Amino acid sequence: MKFNNKHTVYEGISFDSLDERTRYQQLRLLQQAGQISGLKVHPRYLLVEKFIDAAGVKHRAIYYEGDFEYVEDGQIVCEDVKGRNRKTGKFVVTAVAKMKLKMFASRYPHIKLVLVEA
Repeated sequence: MKFNNKHTVYEGISFDSLDERTRYQQLRLLQQAGQISGLKVHPRYLLVEKFIDAAGVKHRAIYYEGDFEYVEDGQIVCEDVKGRNRKTGKFVVTAVAKMKLKMFASRYPHIKLVLVEA
């Protein structure tokens, strides 16, 4: 869930923020214009398979869920809509999200990961 944002539903699709919905509308227009293709909403990527550790404890798989995936100029792109800190100008990313972004980049080097300003 995005911080301080309003959950919304548009065309039967659930979005965590109005900014995410607006970006979806922009991407739909780009797809209609033929600039991108294969637009997907909330694509999930496996980061770590489920496993049982040495103590016999079962662990669930870990996934990264982007906001959008599409193909642009033959390149698969995964977008994540993020807000910026007003003081620093940096994207607002939690520690867990930072870790997942690094794991994503390691496991899926062929996919361009883009943070988009909300």
